[in-house]
Amino acid sequence: MITGLLQKLRTKLAIDRRRYLNRSSLSPLHKLKPEELSPTEVPNHQISPRNTANSSWRRILLTSVGVTILVLGVRSLKWLQPWELSAYDQMLRLRPPEALDPRILIVTISGLDLQRENWPLPDSTIHQMLAKLQSYHPRVIGLNIYLPQKHLVVGEVRENIIGVCKFSSIGDSEVAPPSLSIDNVGFNNLIADDDGIIRRSLLSASTKDRQCKTSYSFATLLAIHYLEKQGIRPPAINKKDFYLGNTFGRSLRRNSGSYEHIDAKGRQILINYHDPDHLAKQVTLSQLLSDRLNPNLVKDKLVIIGTTITEFNRVYTHLTVLLQPNL
Repeated sequence: MITGLLQKLRTKLAIDRRRYLNRSSLSPLHKLKPEELSPTEVPNHQISPRNTANSSWRRILLTSVGVTILVLGVRSLKWLQPWELSAYDQMLRLRPPEALDPRILIVTISGLDLQRENWPLPDSTIHQMLAKLQSYHPRVIGLNIYLPQKHLVVGEVRENIIGVCKFSSIGDSEVAPPSLSIDNVGFNNLIADDDGIIRRSLLSASTKDRQCKTSYSFATLLAIHYLEKQGIRPPAINKKDFYLGNTFGRSLRRNSGSYEHIDAKGRQILINYHDPDHLAKQVTLSQLLSDRLNPNLVKDKLVIIGTTITEFNRVYTHLTVLLQPNL
């Protein structure tokens, strides 16, 4: 009898011992009653998949906001601008050359031409050059040479000749225009970025200069006078954005594209560069003066005259050192 009682006691102790070991292996939260748990202590078996998903989205959202704020902060300090502009330059270099523009003829004044002529060009040479061109009936002639207050005697036709002047700026004085109507004079000032590269073109601007009082750039006036013959009216000058025919033009703002806090006064656009060797047909001044020129290259064309001597005007672009008439 005593032996039976001892056996039952051993069996009960063994069962109690196994229960104790099972309870001690559980998380401490499982030993507490639900009413004893704090609001932040939830047993694992009571955490739903929805709570886990919400927590993951919350972490993703906070990370995205943090990265966005970091990038905006870095851009506002212009730390990314040199890298982004460099990438833009590389994209332009990788573009395949475009076909020659059949609407344009470039008359270059090279070093070889100046071996026969003096510089500045004598009045007689300028008048002979313009008279030759006018005899071939061009649509527009752009004279991208500084001829301050010089009287251009080219016969009765002068409305299609566009001259240049230069706004005064830091380190540069004003250059007066030739004796043409102010409607036929454009400024040829260029805008360089912080690295000295010309990427932007100033289409129009205001000035307080006394002699160079034009509102349009030389390039803009060439396009306006050329397109007017096709019935395309010039854009309104008091609007930042503009339409030229059916083409919409959007001017650059202070923070456009890769730029941060630039001086966006006037009407500016990015230059659509062409390879200088694949821009348009070219002839030299000597060829023009010696009648070694096909008149069909001039008839109804936009003719641009400028020098190709780097000592006179050096311009840095994403491609190489270019000459201002080739812009």
